[in-house]
Amino acid sequence: MEIKPPAGSESTIGDISRDVNANYRFTITNRMGNPQNYVIFAKAPEISPKPDIVNTNVVVALRGVSSDAYFSMPTDPMYALCGTSNDELRDHGITIEVEDAMKVSLGQKLPNGGLTPGTTCDVRVQDQALVFAPPSTSPDQGPLNSFCIKTSDEFTYTQSKTGNYILGLSLTSTLLHDIGPLALFMPKPSTRYTVTPTQTFYVATSDELARDPVDKDLFLRACEVDFVRLQTTEVHIVHSERGVLTAQVRPRL
Repeated sequence: MEIKPPAGSESTIGDISRDVNANYRFTITNRMGNPQNYVIFAKAPEISPKPDIVNTNVVVALRGVSSDAYFSMPTDPMYALCGTSNDELRDHGITIEVEDAMKVSLGQKLPNGGLTPGTTCDVRVQDQALVFAPPSTSPDQGPLNSFCIKTSDEFTYTQSKTGNYILGLSLTSTLLHDIGPLALFMPKPSTRYTVTPTQTFYVATSDELARDPVDKDLFLRACEVDFVRLQTTEVHIVHSERGVLTAQVRPRL
């Protein structure tokens, strides 16, 4: 569902640094007349080189909303993830995740036109699992609004698949039942990935839980919120009596 930015707010965003001090705020108003369940998830980040598959996950689930619900998420700090994840047992009610997290900074544009590069994280294998190597021996090389994850040659692509190796990014440094990662993907060895987190999120009605993977159907019926295009950090999602989700943004004065 497309929403338009306030009049006069159009801009070119290709070289604009994201505001690391901002908090994204969602207010959801349910006018359906009966309690609803909502989920919030993010658009997949830009990753180069492009992985075979990038899984986005439900970041938060808001259950039994009769009238209004509110959710706020920070844009900084952000955490790179590495570890293992086994989704094959999810249908049996079993979820297995082992993750390591590292705080990252995104590349930022300086007032003089220069660039403070984003963090580069080194990943190695320890006890047949991926971990971050402290401290990183690689210089920071993240481009604008991006960070890097560099994998070692200590595993093969086949081992990555059979070992369920994952890389990703999250809003939290620890595994939390109620907060899911923004995205996960399977890495290849000896590769430096450039990760550019999105500033586009989605709100949808769903019975999915936090950490559940997002399928195509959920994307198609969700309300899109592109904070860069809207030039705001607050959005009001209204769920109408007819079941339509729309986003409302207060115009700038």
